[in-house]
Amino acid sequence: MKTEWYNSGVKFTLAFLSFLYLVRETVSISYGIPDAAPALALAGDFFNIYLELFVIINAGFLSRFIPGKVGIFYSFLPALVLWSFFQILGLAKYKVEFARDTIEYPGELRDKEKLRGVHYFGRFRDQEINFEKICQNNIEHLVLVPYGYQAAYNRPELDFERRNRRRSFDRDSMYLVMAQKAGAEGLEVIVKPHIWMRPENGKWRSDIGFSNLEDFEKWAADYSAFILHYARLSENMGASHFCIGTELAGLTRDHDAFWRDLIKKVRKEFSGKIFYAANWYREYEQIDFWTDLDFIGVQAYFPICKRANPSVGELKEGWKVYRQRLRKISRKYNRPILFSELGYRSMEDAAIDPWAWVDHESASGTKMSEETQARCYEAFFQTFWHEPWFSGALIWQWHAGHEEEGELDVHARLDFTPQNKVAQEVMATWFGR
Repeated sequence: MKTEWYNSGVKFTLAFLSFLYLVRETVSISYGIPDAAPALALAGDFFNIYLELFVIINAGFLSRFIPGKVGIFYSFLPALVLWSFFQILGLAKYKVEFARDTIEYPGELRDKEKLRGVHYFGRFRDQEINFEKICQNNIEHLVLVPYGYQAAYNRPELDFERRNRRRSFDRDSMYLVMAQKAGAEGLEVIVKPHIWMRPENGKWRSDIGFSNLEDFEKWAADYSAFILHYARLSENMGASHFCIGTELAGLTRDHDAFWRDLIKKVRKEFSGKIFYAANWYREYEQIDFWTDLDFIGVQAYFPICKRANPSVGELKEGWKVYRQRLRKISRKYNRPILFSELGYRSMEDAAIDPWAWVDHESASGTKMSEETQARCYEAFFQTFWHEPWFSGALIWQWHAGHEEEGELDVHARLDFTPQNKVAQEVMATWFGR
């Protein structure tokens, strides 16, 4: 009789643990949250541990140490049931919290509020500024990119005036004129400073870092002056958003206090929304100061396919794992995700390494494909645009000198811009919704 109860109890326990494991996996898939109710993840481990223990006991290896198989099982079962009960409660609580977060970001309202922007570049005089094509394509935000210049990743000196105050004054004056004209067309302006550093031995701005505190403090002082200058200018321009930094992974990881202090200083100078633009590779998941900002900015050059000329379905499949991670970060910090940069080259392999620049080697060795670029845009919009936690995208990039068809040279035909390409129609359609 005891043996029958014992065997029945073991079967029930194993079945119940398996059920918990399946529940955990179902929640992960349904809600896109890999770590839903984290303790439930232990169900699979408990399953294996208990099964091994059961085998060992029945093999007789512990018979001399354990007074009875039934005794150890029944001493373990109440604790297991109680543990399982609390995990079910935890799962229910998690689902309620997730639903509450969804209510905070209603999809219909957020669709209207999503940022629809392009990074706007060009050398022009006042009379050459024309936003007609911008407005025709349902673009609502112009992203202006002032540069600070740094000689190398391990050099602490940062110069944004380039030792030429008159040139800096002229540039700032042009930004003010552009903001005024953009406002007259109903456009909003976003200012997004970048550090320009020539790549050296594979190093770029994400590798900027210093081995001693003195060099970091020198860099921090220069960088703060750079950012606060453009925060003040952005306020004078009437900009709607300001970015405090772009892809500085080597500095965001270990200097949290610096960034929080800089954010406080920026808020004293600028009254609009602020964000940081983190690199897609690990950086956005390692930052802790997201709660001090209004958006979680991500430079969205995620590799979403491993082959050339993919279909929209393949590209959407490639987005799934990243969408889950992004949603998890959004929920963790209670901040919406902003794709602070998104772009694809007009090449068949555009989705394999989306961050890669067009150079002479790639231009000569890769087939042009406007269709692939357009499919990458379509897959992005289908995947993210109606998500309540997603706040929009800033497309890279739009050239002021390429407003008319036929004005794109060979390099630009392959490059990131969607202008006068199939991708422009995709972008305009979705931005217009």
